[in-house]
Order: sequence, then structure tokens, then C-alpha cells
Amino acid sequence: MIIKNNHIDVMLITTVKEELDIVLEAESDWRPRKDMNGFPYYTRRVNSHKGKDFNIAVTWPIAAGGDTASGFAGHLIKELKPRCLSMIGICAGFQGKVSVGDVVVGERVFWYDTGKLKAFQEGRANKKEVSHDMNPYTLSPSWVQKVQNFPSDWTDTVKAVRPSEISQQPYIHVAPMGTGDPVRTNPELFPMLASHVRKVLAIDTDAVAIGAVADIESQNPCIIVKTVAGDARHEKDDYFRCYAIESSYRFLIAFLKDNLWSSEPAAHKAVPVPDERRMKKSPCAGNRNKAIPALFLKPEYFCI
Repeated sequence: MIIKNNHIDVMLITTVKEELDIVLEAESDWRPRKDMNGFPYYTRRVNSHKGKDFNIAVTWPIAAGGDTASGFAGHLIKELKPRCLSMIGICAGFQGKVSVGDVVVGERVFWYDTGKLKAFQEGRANKKEVSHDMNPYTLSPSWVQKVQNFPSDWTDTVKAVRPSEISQQPYIHVAPMGTGDPVRTNPELFPMLASHVRKVLAIDTDAVAIGAVADIESQNPCIIVKTVAGDARHEKDDYFRCYAIESSYRFLIAFLKDNLWSSEPAAHKAVPVPDERRMKKSPCAGNRNKAIPALFLKPEYFCI
């Protein structure tokens, strides 16, 4: 469907190129665009259940020559002036509390410093020092409730074949989501985080950057949707990851169809922007090399 004007209602940020590719493959009517600086993004029009369609734009920050997610998102917000800022993708889940394939919507997103958390646990730092780096962005209370009560039929829109290890009806969690350095050797990370942020269920490497942009640009509403993926050391995880990326996208679109035009401003608190991501290469769709964040931790971080 052709967008009749240049107005964008929803801006979707993908963390890595493979996420962008999967989103573009999920729909046949994406149209390529370029911003004022010549950096690419894609748009399409989404039919809303409530009769009010919306225009969505999707992009990948690294396509802007290495800009961070926060910097590029802030630039596009100024140019496109969307109603809603969003992010989809994959995350690591708290083993025993979430399952592979579950969707986590960030009720809060926050930046954590693993070194300070460890120092606090060992008595070398006080809680105030740790909490300074953990000021959260908060999702709108009305959207928290709507996500919790959202019907499960959105899963019917996922076109990718569901891996057998993933439940036919994945659970939707609304919970705090941490962003930080992808520590590989610390099985105590989630317990440490939970001692400071109750009910934390997921970690990733970029969500807090989008929360920071939402705060700085007064972008209301903002929603971050991540699907719990598995350990990338095994071949099956590419398969898991591709399904999980599409799953997070399908949930986001289904939710916005019902709720975008009934949204209220979200409550924001300033959050620190994380350091530049560590990247590595891994195949997902096709034979192209794609950079992905090194967020796939040891198995104890995941629910498998």
C-alpha cells in the first residue's frame, strides 16, 4: 500500500541488520526512502483494526555509517516527527522465570554497570553508587495494562515456522529490561540485577538507548518489544533468532493496531546512554554477513 503523504506515525528501530532484513521480508509493501542526509529507511501503511491506519518507518542505525541507535533515532525523530517510537528484536531471559520464545515488553528499561553491581555485592560500593546508573525509562501505565490483557491470536500472524522448543502460546511479560555490557562469565548477573530492580526478566544491549531518546525528545509513547532467544553457540540458534525477531515484530504491529490511537503520554525518566556496542558477525537469513550484538551469554542466562 502506498503512503499518501510523508507523515510517519510509528518509527521502528532495529538493533542489527538481520532484524531489519527479517522485518522487510515479513511484508511485501515496504518502500525505500532516504532521510535528508541520504541514509535509508523503509515505510509502509498498516491497516488498523479500528479503521484508522498508520504509517510506519523502519531503519537500522548502523546504516548511518556507525551512528549509535540513540543518535540516529534522535535525528529521525526530529525529521519525521513520529507519534510513537518503538524497538523490536531479541533478548536474553532470566532462566526459570521466562521461556525461549516468550515476549518481553519493557515496563522499564535501564542501564546497568556490571562492575559496580559486582563491587556492591562484594561490599566495595554502596547501593546509591549502583543505583545512579539505573534510572529507568517507564512505559505508560495504561499500555502496561493493555499489554497484560492483550489477546494471544497475534501469534497466528507469524509466518516463520515455530521451532518445536517454543510454546505454541508464548507468554507475554511486561517487566523491567536491563541494558549493559554482554558479560559472558557471570551466572550471578540476573540475581544481582534483581536485587536492585525487582522483577527484571530480560537483558539486551540497546533498549536503554531508545528509552533515552524517548526522554530527550519527549517522544510519547515509546514501546520496546523483545523475544527471548537461545544460546548462539549452536546451529539451531540462528533458526530460533529468526523466528524470535519476526515474533517481536508481529506482536508490536498487532498491539499498535489496537492501541496506537488510544495511547496516552508515557512517563519518562532520564537514562544514561550505553557505550558503543561490541559486535560480531553471524549468519541468519541468506548467506550475507550481518553484524549482531554479542548478547548471547552462557546458557545459564537463558531459559532452555
